Amino acid sequence: MNSEKMDGQVWGNVVGVAISVYFTQRRPMFLNVGWAVPTKDR
Repeated sequence: MNSEKMDGQVWGNVVGVAISVYFTQRRPMFLNVGWAVPTKDR
């Protein structure tokens, strides 16, 4: 059960990064929004 939880977190991070990269590349405006929103990583 622990490994499943970790896999879910990893995939969640991957999806989140992919989405943020996609939007920042499509519309640079999202860069500012991304930095304004507090996250666990920063």
